[in-house]
Order: sequence, then C-alpha cells, then structure tokens
Amino acid sequence: MPAGIVEGRGWEGHGCQDSESGALIRISERGTSRSVLMKFSEEEMSDIAAANGISLITFKKNYMAARAEDKGVCIFQTTYAYTSHDRPPDDGKLRDLKPDPYWLSVGGRHILPKPVIWRYPPLPLNVIYT
Repeated sequence: MPAGIVEGRGWEGHGCQDSESGALIRISERGTSRSVLMKFSEEEMSDIAAANGISLITFKKNYMAARAEDKGVCIFQTTYAYTSHDRPPDDGKLRDLKPDPYWLSVGGRHILPKPVIWRYPPLPLNVIYT
C-alpha cells in the first residue's frame, strides 16, 4: 500500500538512527519502537483518512509532515511486544530472562500525528507482516 519510505532525512540528533533504512529506533523502559518517514499517494491518504473517520484535509493538516514529489510524507511507527519466551513463566519458576531483539513481535503499527499536534491520536495502519 505505501508508495515508499523516504531516506533518513530529519532524524539527525534525535536518537539512534539506522543508516541502512533511515529509521529512528527507540529502546526504553516502555519498549522498543521504530519510526520511518513514509510516502503516501493522494489516493492512499484519502483511503487512510476515510478508514479512520476523518477528512482528507484534517489528515493532511495533522498527520502529513512534508511533501516529497507528488506524495505526502508521514511518520510511521512500529511498536514491538515481547514474545512468551521473554516474559516471566506462568508457573512461577525462576529462569534467566534474556531480552533479545529476536524475541520481539510486532505490537502496533501507526501513523503518528505531527510532533506539535496533541489533539489527534495515532492512526492504525497495517502495512507490515506480524
């Protein structure tokens, strides 16, 4: 569905940047997430807006961070959840927990509002496999 990911412009100085994919990776006590700048065509933006019950004008004003060529650029964030292998066991037995990035699964996929916008929530968008 998305037209493509914009190369890693605009992330300098804002955390760990993955130079290969142009992604901003955040690892914190709240979990792990990866954000990328993603391009959407006019039709794709219209579909996303309609699926979330907002107008295209509202979507562009509050979620579109920039324009690239004839496409809108939005911030797309994937959050990751731990798998059962990395959680304490249900039976209460002790074992060593080894937080490993391979023990993560996709928890959420959202288009984020522009950083200065607090009124509108992230919009769910399923564009990657779980």
